[in-house]
Amino acid sequence: MYQSTRDNKLRQFSFRLLHRIIVTEKKLLKFRLTDDATCTFCPHSDSIEHTFLDCSDIKSFYSEALVWFNHANDTEINFSNEQITFNEIPEFHQLSEYPRRRLHLFVILLKQHVYSLKCFDKKPTQKEFQLKC
Repeated sequence: MYQSTRDNKLRQFSFRLLHRIIVTEKKLLKFRLTDDATCTFCPHSDSIEHTFLDCSDIKSFYSEALVWFNHANDTEINFSNEQITFNEIPEFHQLSEYPRRRLHLFVILLKQHVYSLKCFDKKPTQKEFQLKC
């Protein structure tokens, strides 16, 4: 995490996510700051696990992002949502040091983007993703 970027906001976000101190609708309901604990993207109950692992919209967003990364970097990388969420990105022999660091940074940016969309109650779309990248 700390070798992927020098940006403190990205480091702080990764730290908060790995230590499970990200605010979700479930936590806001617990503190009575909201009346509803449903996910922004789907009708299921919101939690950290749901946001980054189980939500079908986020799963499709991750897969579209990996397709884009593979196309842009001429690679064939595939890994699970769990690996993305927990930064368990395996070592790929086809990647040299620079593209590997880019992949780690890309994964952190994906998660931060998902969380920022969730905070602003927006669903990730193909068009918006292309504009961000």
